[in-house]
Amino acid sequence: MSEVVPPARSEVRLRPATPDDLEEVIALKARVLRADLDRLLGWDPDKSRARVVEHFSPEHSWMILLGDATAGTITLRPEGEDVWLEMFYLDDHHQGRGLGTEVLRTVLAETSAPLRLQVLVGSPAQRLYARHGFIVEAEDGVDVWMRRDPSGPDSSGRIRIAAWAGQEELLRQAADLYGRVFAEPPYGDDPDQSRRSFAERVTRNSVVKPDFRLLFALEGARVVGLVMGAGIAEGDWWRDRIAGVLDPHARDTWLGDKCFSVEELAVDPAHRRSGLAGLLMADVLTGLTYETAVLGCYAAAQGARRFYAAQGWQEIAAGLRMGDGPAIDILGSRLDGAMRA
Repeated sequence: MSEVVPPARSEVRLRPATPDDLEEVIALKARVLRADLDRLLGWDPDKSRARVVEHFSPEHSWMILLGDATAGTITLRPEGEDVWLEMFYLDDHHQGRGLGTEVLRTVLAETSAPLRLQVLVGSPAQRLYARHGFIVEAEDGVDVWMRRDPSGPDSSGRIRIAAWAGQEELLRQAADLYGRVFAEPPYGDDPDQSRRSFAERVTRNSVVKPDFRLLFALEGARVVGLVMGAGIAEGDWWRDRIAGVLDPHARDTWLGDKCFSVEELAVDPAHRRSGLAGLLMADVLTGLTYETAVLGCYAAAQGARRFYAAQGWQEIAAGLRMGDGPAIDILGSRLDGAMRA
């Protein structure tokens, strides 16, 4: 791919990179990835610089320009029959404006080989890639590996995320999945009761709660994951229970006049540690008008706690009990501009 002008926006162009662009790419990576790297591994500027120096490949890279100003960079490095999409960095002030989508569509149109990439766990970029047909292959708690075949998604078992639109069969499958997942330790819930409770809450909350969302991960026509949430404000039973255990400052910070509550997240055991839970979480929080989100997690569910921590959630209250039930920790997440865009 030589110099390219994406058709949707005439002032955007991709200029072939040169060795002289190395310092600009190093600086872009520091500005774009520092927060995520600091969250997952701790920020090390020397190590970050060394990795760019080692892997920057000008002959396979392009600088993304808006007019004459550099807005980002992208690399398409061939390896065997695949092409690795790497160093796709957009400066912060160009994110959330459709530029990443525009550039990605352009390079996909120019590439006929299978594409692979590596993205940090919890990065909003994973949602962009998923919308363009990239499927999670593996995840290790820090990185998520994704792949896109040139033929795109089909019905041969690839997973897609879809919003519930009232389909009774999908709700039945989701209730069955919910019952199986929360019968596992440390939850130990009765599966039949859980199935009934889940279906009843979906039916009720989809009518009475603001911004209700129920998303399914579908493998073909089979539900293999789900996430559910809705807005909560003063007077909501769950919101008021949380408010009752927070000090005034924490209550104002995390609940405000209203916030979003992630009520359920469940993934089939065969699809865990694949990045699917992170993708579901990212999708349910995208496009919200709320500043914060909250959720409850069993204090004994250490695996879930590690997952939420890797996604950037932080503990805001511990040991909340509902009657005779087990202790629940309350976690909060700030919804930044990229999430709300």
